[in-house]
Amino acid sequence: MLELIPYSEKWLYKNKEAHESVQKGLRDAAKGRISNLNLNEL
Repeated sequence: MLELIPYSEKWLYKNKEAHESVQKGLRDAAKGRISNLNLNEL
């Protein structure tokens, strides 16, 4: 099966560290481990 990756996301699949970080974030979110971020506090 051929999967197409949008050009704007290609970098993510080439950057192992970034890809693993995103995958971890998705797993955490799926398990309900999320928090709110107030951009005004940054």
